[in-house]
Amino acid sequence: MIPLLPYLLVYCSGILASIPAGREFLLPWFLPVCAGVCGAWLLFKRKTPQRALQWIVFALLMPLGYLLPHWQTSERPENHILFHLEESAKAAVEGTVIEPPILYADKVQYLVKLATIQYLSAKLPVPVSGNARITLYHPENTLRAGDRILIDKVRLKRPRNFENPGRFDYENFLRSRGVDVIGSVSKQKSIKKAGHTILPLSARFPMALKERMLGTIDKNLPKEESGLLKAMIFGDKNLLSGELREAYIASGLAHLMAVSGLHIGFVAGAVFFLLYGPVFSFLYKYFPEGAMAGWSKKMTAGFCFIPVVFYVVIVGAKFSTLRAGI
Repeated sequence: MIPLLPYLLVYCSGILASIPAGREFLLPWFLPVCAGVCGAWLLFKRKTPQRALQWIVFALLMPLGYLLPHWQTSERPENHILFHLEESAKAAVEGTVIEPPILYADKVQYLVKLATIQYLSAKLPVPVSGNARITLYHPENTLRAGDRILIDKVRLKRPRNFENPGRFDYENFLRSRGVDVIGSVSKQKSIKKAGHTILPLSARFPMALKERMLGTIDKNLPKEESGLLKAMIFGDKNLLSGELREAYIASGLAHLMAVSGLHIGFVAGAVFFLLYGPVFSFLYKYFPEGAMAGWSKKMTAGFCFIPVVFYVVIVGAKFSTLRAGI
């Protein structure tokens, strides 16, 4: 890792320079400049051959890091929703729910892969691509991932940041979640189910398994205890009451409801504890030299990767989960 550290720092410098939150942390351009200068200093202190080639690679990594977050937006197709957006007008939208709905106490959020949009001024629907996050301000949910839906009279708009210094980068946050536009409806009858699409197995299997696990929890526990267990296992804090959430924050236990290293460690540790004995017995019986050489610990640790990856897939692509899983 140490030989790659200067290149990593200058690459991160370019990424930080392209993100508003990175450019404005503490002082304007402090983080990008600090990362770049530290990387250059570490590379300069080296006493290795091929210094010219190293500096060329070093110089190219910063613009690469700067351009990386913009590649996704520069490769949008011509029919992308952002090229057909009329923010002040209501539209009828057709699309497919591609993730399990996110349930809150007073609303439901859907991630919809758009297929067509028709504004009131247009005679025919227009084929579009891109994803929309649709919020239904009604606590009851009747849809699942894979459902094709029709949404009537919804105003779609771009996510926008507030202009406060050091603000949370809401636009980039939603972009990282695959959200291009947002919209909301207040009546459940505004969203109609038009059929069902079979999602790919790689997406369908973890969704179905998670839904089954959540259903088992709801079936066997009262509402408050069910919400707490969901938060601890899956990181879904949406159904927790404000009082309970504040109590965990005040007691310093809020990290229990953010799936990260603690949870990954429990999964890996539990599997290691369960498998070490059988693996050692198997090796001792058939490969005694390997058992005496310590192979059993290494093999058991290797087996732990499987449930860890499985758990990360079930929980979903949350930053803390991905970081801890990797």
